Amino acid sequence: MRKGGSPPARFAALARLYLVKYRELIAYLIAGGLTTLVAFIVYMLYTRLLGMEENLSNILKIPPAMVFAYAVNKLFVFRSRSARGAALWREAAAFFASRGFSLLLEIGSFFFFLDILGLYDLIAFFLTTALVTVTNYVLSKFVVFRKPRDKNVQTSKPVGKAETGE
Repeated sequence: MRKGGSPPARFAALARLYLVKYRELIAYLIAGGLTTLVAFIVYMLYTRLLGMEENLSNILKIPPAMVFAYAVNKLFVFRSRSARGAALWREAAAFFASRGFSLLLEIGSFFFFLDILGLYDLIAFFLTTALVTVTNYVLSKFVVFRKPRDKNVQTSKPVGKAETGE
């Protein structure tokens, strides 16, 4: 037998390594897929079952998807532990404020794809979803659920008299 084990064992070890390294991104993609499913079901309910206009249905599907997204991002993707008090309110406010920005992006891009370019509503839905998902990941990772920096870790070396020759 060759060094390093069988190919399935090497593959399994490599897969575990990547799952650990990219856990957050993989979890975000799964959460985003589930959030998209929630938004899609609500959108289809409004447009196909209730006969509502597409742009209005797009706007009305956002709040339930946004609440679902907050819960899964907080608990499963970014594993935020703020459970009460000022930290929870600050985190929720940052999340919904960032989603306010992406809400405008979503409404504008859906309108653009549907009414300006004349795309089929489901194509406009999924193009908009892709654009908003990338925007939301960046905002969630670097603004809303950012990890606090360790105060004991020094990021730059202080310049003192010994280094400057003074």
